[in-house]
Amino acid sequence: MYISLAHLYFNEDYPEVLTEFKRLANADKTFYKLSAISDDIVANDYPVSRDLYNKYTGNLRRAVDAVFSGDDADTDLALRLKAGVTRFGAFKAFNATQDIRAKGRTGAATAADDAENVEKRYNSFQAAEYATAASRARTAKQFAEYMTADRMRLFPNLRWLPSRSVEVRPEHRIFWNRVWPKTSDFWQKNQPGNLWNCKCDMEETDDPTDIPEKLNPKYSSASPGLKGNPAVTGKIFSDDCSYIQRVKNISSATIRKDAVEAIGKMTYKDTESDVEISALADIVEFSQNIRTARILANGGEKVKLRPDYKELMDCKNPELEINGIDADAKRVEKPKGISPGFSSAKNQGAKTVVIDFSMCDCYNHNNTARALVNRIEDFINDLVIECYIIYKGKYLKINKTDYTKIKGLKRISQIAYFENKLKKAFD
Repeated sequence: MYISLAHLYFNEDYPEVLTEFKRLANADKTFYKLSAISDDIVANDYPVSRDLYNKYTGNLRRAVDAVFSGDDADTDLALRLKAGVTRFGAFKAFNATQDIRAKGRTGAATAADDAENVEKRYNSFQAAEYATAASRARTAKQFAEYMTADRMRLFPNLRWLPSRSVEVRPEHRIFWNRVWPKTSDFWQKNQPGNLWNCKCDMEETDDPTDIPEKLNPKYSSASPGLKGNPAVTGKIFSDDCSYIQRVKNISSATIRKDAVEAIGKMTYKDTESDVEISALADIVEFSQNIRTARILANGGEKVKLRPDYKELMDCKNPELEINGIDADAKRVEKPKGISPGFSSAKNQGAKTVVIDFSMCDCYNHNNTARALVNRIEDFINDLVIECYIIYKGKYLKINKTDYTKIKGLKRISQIAYFENKLKKAFD
């Protein structure tokens, strides 16, 4: 499964990145101390070293935590950014594992040293990646704060501030001291931090806009792997980074599938519950999924956030696993959303359906009970095994036994059965 090493781009300011990495709070200084990881990788056939995975991803999550701390640590944006850097680190660990094993199994007299040198190289990349993760997390936090209604009203524009780097690169110089509207598409393609070790900044202003006439509106200054506004995408590292592209470009569909599935099996624990999270968990709906999962886990269910394969493989993709069964979560605003929620979950191949009313402001026991009665054939025919109704931070579990009890009753009695269960669970 070895594929030739993809090239990573670092700018001429790299020594400064290394210094910054060592300085930053909570930076893991053990990256430059080799252990027995290389020997272990060479001796075994697992596609991803869990030691490297834990090392890389834990470090990058700490970079985000250095920016989002205290009350900010569990915001939706912080959760998405930490999931995003975990995804990036998992792909890196796969690449490093493959390269270390390939070098260590050449049969050459220098094979062991060659394998260690590969590990050293990947470890050294972590310096720039940590500094960039911290920088772009800060940009994401700033941008999210700047876009609140009150601040948009007072300060509708943003000014790009010059870099603090000793060695200045030209990509951002044209932006210095210029002013764009906060709502401009420019900020989706260009932000401080979208070059390795960028030290530019931005500030709010009510000064008039001042946009370079020669600037192409579609121009993007971002380095590969740093595209998109992290406050919007939830990703500090974009999917055009070399680690991810290298896997996507594996020519054999079978080998590529095996690689992606191996990466998806890498997991970490949620900091607020016993939920187990895949490194490839969906980033777009991550914060909603983890909050749904926490409610179930805190009630005693064994919950996992499954890998999201939509962009990597053509396959059905339930978001959760609950007590060993694939489950799909649907956040609905009204009880009438239950029916399409069930249909969508079944199309995803899920046997468990989660109906989450957490965002609903017009929940009604009776209407919900009526919608549940309509799903009787799903349960009697074993198309669905369990359903969880979530509301007010609590949940009600429904299974085939419930439908067996009401099968012979009149509809009014069936509705009353579920209405009573809902009242008992949520009132």
